[in-house]
Amino acid sequence: MRVGAACLVLGAALAAPPPAAAAWTERPGEGLAIVSFTLKSADRRFDGAGASRLADGSRKREVSIYAQYGLDETRTLILQPVWTRFETADVSTEGPSTLSLGLRQRLLAEGPDVVSVQPLIRLPLASGERGSQLGQGEIEGEIRLLWGHGFAFGFDNPFDERTEVAGFTVVEWGPRVPEGGRGAHIENDITLGFRVDDGDLMLVQLFNTWPLGAPHRRKHQLQPSTVMDLGDGVSLQTGAVYTYAGAGVPAELGAILGLWLRF
Repeated sequence: MRVGAACLVLGAALAAPPPAAAAWTERPGEGLAIVSFTLKSADRRFDGAGASRLADGSRKREVSIYAQYGLDETRTLILQPVWTRFETADVSTEGPSTLSLGLRQRLLAEGPDVVSVQPLIRLPLASGERGSQLGQGEIEGEIRLLWGHGFAFGFDNPFDERTEVAGFTVVEWGPRVPEGGRGAHIENDITLGFRVDDGDLMLVQLFNTWPLGAPHRRKHQLQPSTVMDLGDGVSLQTGAVYTYAGAGVPAELGAILGLWLRF
């Protein structure tokens, strides 16, 4: 999952981003944990030319615990273990799959804009063919540049009432390189989040993977979701995930459920 956290405040009106797509950093001594469950299945696959074709069915379940903690005003520590179950007609395997460790360093904060850099390492918790089936068989390192922009505006709706909108957008870009260099690619993610009249947080996220060399696997996912505030620092996220284009990857469709806990 890629993913995203309870809202922070930018000034008095701007919504802050979810953690999985955040350019902003946490306040010192504060943090966020997201326990998420993702269920995805596919009976089609994008071939090397990007055409969708029938394929053997597969099903994947993931449980992820994403946590971030503010070390100081400009640095946020990131931790994310993932458990995966992968099934086809012939194969069924499950277990811990990856552990991600990262640090978000804020470089610039000017008004509603923020720029950060985020180095991260992803460690496989399973090896060989089983590791590949669960999602990753090699150590991977990445470094991302993140830009975030907060916004707020209002308009008069047809009922002669004022509607206020607060939100943010985040753009992420950076290379991810497996151990040995084979399969290196660019991660390019875009998030749009907005809240209307202090209601639920609406998220639209695009996750893009662009290959830098062989194997030429390309992936483009859409993930819309809603985050409902339950009070006392607890929020509930529900949404869908859809791989709408790609090359050499399954055309997955699924659902996500996440519990956000601020501490």
